[in-house]
Amino acid sequence: MNPLPVAAEHVKAYTGLLRLAVRLLSSEIDLLLYRQMLNADAHTRDDHRPLADPGLAERPEGEALEELAAEFCRLFIGPQPICPPYASAHQGEVKLGGRSARDIDAFMEHHQLRPVLRPQDAVLDDDHLAVELALLAHLYSVAVGTADSDLTTEQAWRAAHQLLHVHIWPWADSYLKQLEGSAEWAPYTTIAHLVRRVLQEAADWPADLLTLPAKENIMVTVYSTTWCGYCDRLKKQLDRENIPYTEINIEQDPEAAALVEKVNNGNQVVPTVVFTDGTAMTNPGVLQVKEHLAKTA
Repeated sequence: MNPLPVAAEHVKAYTGLLRLAVRLLSSEIDLLLYRQMLNADAHTRDDHRPLADPGLAERPEGEALEELAAEFCRLFIGPQPICPPYASAHQGEVKLGGRSARDIDAFMEHHQLRPVLRPQDAVLDDDHLAVELALLAHLYSVAVGTADSDLTTEQAWRAAHQLLHVHIWPWADSYLKQLEGSAEWAPYTTIAHLVRRVLQEAADWPADLLTLPAKENIMVTVYSTTWCGYCDRLKKQLDRENIPYTEINIEQDPEAAALVEKVNNGNQVVPTVVFTDGTAMTNPGVLQVKEHLAKTA
């Protein structure tokens, strides 16, 4: 069972968006990234917010990249940037080495973290929004098990909650509104809008992980195989609904395979779900599982 208070796949998707924001806020768009955004737009719904601005997409690539480079400098670099992406600048503090930068440095030191940025990234201090979003993405990745760290899942989740509520959201909410209103071109308008929505939702996530029920309280057993796509789908649905279950791979357990055959007229059909009251279901949906649990509660 997934101990996170939200679906792991949901967190992974948001982490990917945060990493794109880090790239866009920290350096100019190059040809490879521009083409990747064009390709992403071509494979998404018509009603989505585009990453590559439709107006620029009609121009030659070189001309579009020049326009985006000028936009990056106008927004973030200056000499008088209209949206400097630093907590200190947005909150009227000393830009370099101010309280916001010292606070985020202390946070990183406490959790033994460093942001992964490139030498060419235009980042002067650690209260840059790209630094903070890179840290948040890393902590979420650790929490869902896609990044290595000395932190446990619980430590990473709690650290992400602290980072968001103490260091990011107090200033990023109004900053991203300002950026969306000031930018002339996507992807800057789009990423400001999407990241603000992601952070707004993440701010409502609980600080604590779910308490996993004791094994004796688990009322669902899922019989599966390693190659079964329907099994993976059902397990993800159970995780999303916070329904605890025990999984048994029938390829590794002859007795379990025999039980599945008995339930399914001699066939090894998976997923087969068996409840503690003895009821069995073959390839059920999560709603069927929930309905049966409600009846037997």
